[in-house]
Amino acid sequence: MNRSHFLCLGLLLLAGLLLPSASAQAQSTPPNRAGLIIVQPDQDLLTYCVALDSEAQTTGIQMLEQVGLDFIADYGNSMGASICRIGDTGCAFPSQDCFCQCQGATCIYWSYHRLDPDSTTWVYSQFGAGQAIVPPGAVEAWVWSSGDSGSTQIQPPDLTFADICAGELTAAAAAETDQIDWPMYLGFAALLLALGAASLWRRRPVDS
Repeated sequence: MNRSHFLCLGLLLLAGLLLPSASAQAQSTPPNRAGLIIVQPDQDLLTYCVALDSEAQTTGIQMLEQVGLDFIADYGNSMGASICRIGDTGCAFPSQDCFCQCQGATCIYWSYHRLDPDSTTWVYSQFGAGQAIVPPGAVEAWVWSSGDSGSTQIQPPDLTFADICAGELTAAAAAETDQIDWPMYLGFAALLLALGAASLWRRRPVDS
């Protein structure tokens, strides 16, 4: 194999590498999404893969708003916001106290949990959802159960971000790949092939 053949082969390899690299670049973009879990009493578990605001920070309250859940919150306390009711479960604030079932020895309310990405364990949030910023890849959960602290609350299920958002991420990666300017890359590959062919033509032996 002479130098011309090596040149042509190198151009072909370069053209082949350009297309996969463009696809990989699209798929390497960090997902701007977070997972949300709602644990209702005696009802099916609700899970959502939520698209976060790309221009501003998203709070835990805004996560509930974005998925269209019917909820009632008390925004007038030191925690910033407390969830009184989600769907048909909870307290009808303001006609009832936001913690209407947490007035005596038994305390049942909507507790707020956040998944620790390092240990994949649930952490009971000491802050209201109106103040908690949700980063990409996070998982948040609301649980209606009894308990006065995170140690006595029923823990959310063992679901990770990948469990909740696997389908959404696959669809998003496919959409980003479709947005690549394929005609430009294919045209560039065709140009490389043409240059390689021209180089071979120039080096052809001339018949005497």
